[in-house]
Amino acid sequence: MSETPLIILIDRDKLRAEETCNYLSQYGIHVDIINDPVQAKFHLIDSQPDAIILRVANHEIQLCQDLRAQTSSPILLMSKQLDVIDHVLALEIGADDYLCTSTISRLFLARVKALIRRAKNYSDTCNPPMLSQGCTQFDNLIIDNRRRCVIVEGKKVHLSTPEFDVLHCLAENAGHIISRQAIFDSACTRGQGGSRYIDIVVSKIRRKIHDVDRSEYIITVRGQGYMFIAEKKIGSAPMNRFSITESPSYKNLEQMSAMA
Repeated sequence: MSETPLIILIDRDKLRAEETCNYLSQYGIHVDIINDPVQAKFHLIDSQPDAIILRVANHEIQLCQDLRAQTSSPILLMSKQLDVIDHVLALEIGADDYLCTSTISRLFLARVKALIRRAKNYSDTCNPPMLSQGCTQFDNLIIDNRRRCVIVEGKKVHLSTPEFDVLHCLAENAGHIISRQAIFDSACTRGQGGSRYIDIVVSKIRRKIHDVDRSEYIITVRGQGYMFIAEKKIGSAPMNRFSITESPSYKNLEQMSAMA
């Protein structure tokens, strides 16, 4: 998590969004504004904010569920009417807090700061001094299957939901070549962009891990797909969410290369 908190504000009202941005900036909070809620999920592919403020009409509350599928960042949902049914629905589909848009500024600020603290506490728990239950380690990379976070050389690497799922899919099939389509079918449940979308996601995973550890974890097998090549540490938790085993193994690939 960065020293300056990052908030993503999703609000169709451009003037109101700018006013909110200016207000929070006075308290050292950086705000990225998205005026089109439909585009928010694509923005989250590149960003892992400390919190998200979703300010929408009551009939758009379902957008919260789409965002929750993309990120683990805390979500503050805001709408004009504080209806009890809407409040309950918002919390059930993924919001961490709910406020009426007419809420006074100081209360709004307090809620935002509380979400940022929650995110920071969560981030801190994802940096354990030793391998904990539910974690799988490959060389210097730890995948926390329970908290859905990745730790490289003791530092948390922020991955979006699609990035984590693709890495998880490759890691649990370490040593096997996995085609783009197989990865897409297994890890991308929301149908973003087809199998070529995997190239973009893998590129982002590589870059984020490479910023901390220059070791190579994912290789490209030309014409076939991708392979996770790091070896799992003995005693690590099993990974069994996805299962793809029909592809050639790393050892077989080495043998084929030697014969070529």
